[in-house]
Amino acid sequence: MTDKPKPMIFAIMRNGHEVIRGDSLDVKEKLEAGDVDAAKKLWSDMRKWETIHASMEEGNSKGESTPKGFFYILDEKCENIATEKGLFSNHTELESKAAEVDSLLAESDADKALAAFNDFATFNEDHLKHEEDVMMPQVMKMAKSGVPLKKVMMDEILPMVGEEEEFFLSHACSTLEKHSGGMPRARVFVHALWAASTPDQWAKRSEIAKGALSEPVWTEIEGLTSSS
Repeated sequence: MTDKPKPMIFAIMRNGHEVIRGDSLDVKEKLEAGDVDAAKKLWSDMRKWETIHASMEEGNSKGESTPKGFFYILDEKCENIATEKGLFSNHTELESKAAEVDSLLAESDADKALAAFNDFATFNEDHLKHEEDVMMPQVMKMAKSGVPLKKVMMDEILPMVGEEEEFFLSHACSTLEKHSGGMPRARVFVHALWAASTPDQWAKRSEIAKGALSEPVWTEIEGLTSSS
């Protein structure tokens, strides 16, 4: 019998970047087709999801109390690396570029909105890659040094999702399955979420994920999360 793969807790954050990348492809497609109304809806969902993701990184108290957010944990455990590498300041510039897209989409000018979106998307991709280059090696170091990553995720990061959990999870599942890149992105994301859930939390989250995923993908997840 093949051993079940172990959940990768920080896939919740890493594959969150693939949600954003998938959303970006969808918005661009609609703008290039001149379908501004469809682009507005996709952009709204993208903005909402990326805002939640950013809050999981930044926390709600500038690191002074739980939930601190991922960046403050990095600063605390890894010699102030999030601040030193500009992870916080990148969010400020990203928000400025996103606001320009908001403004031009409101004018329903597809060409201008596409130009602004392309500028935003280029910066956003650079920002995502930079975060990955900084964060992922540090996650590995924290794991090796005994930092309880599951506890960090459950106490300091996931609580920032708050009342938006249904949107956060369903949107992530559907986007990751659509934009899989030939990899099990949705499965890995949900498997990580299962590992970072109490039984009561998983009872709710599993229903959301099941409703957002195709039957084959959900069956794979059930196989990984069952007790047998």
